[in-house]
Amino acid sequence: MDFGGLVSLFQINPDLFRVDTWFIIVLVIVVIAFTAISIIWGIRAHRKPVSVGREDLIGRTAVVDTALGPKGMVLVEGERWRAILDEGHAEPEEEVIITKVEGLKLWVTKKETA
Repeated sequence: MDFGGLVSLFQINPDLFRVDTWFIIVLVIVVIAFTAISIIWGIRAHRKPVSVGREDLIGRTAVVDTALGPKGMVLVEGERWRAILDEGHAEPEEEVIITKVEGLKLWVTKKETA
């Protein structure tokens, strides 16, 4: 069997696959820079204190949306929450302080006015 013609059919010119040395150097620098920046941002993100969630709501001010007597709705940063006022009655647009978070309900107390 003569494979001479078949071998010459699949001969590849090595110049087609030559990569410039500067391209490789720049590519390695870009990959190292991307990795370093990703690691730095990841470390910064893990060092930041928690700024969302249940713990962050306690002590914040909410605005009464529907009258609290003692149950109703309040707005916290544009979000509506079910709320229970600890004592008394609160009218819409009054400000209350969040004292406790229980599931999706907020326990609130009237804000003292100066």
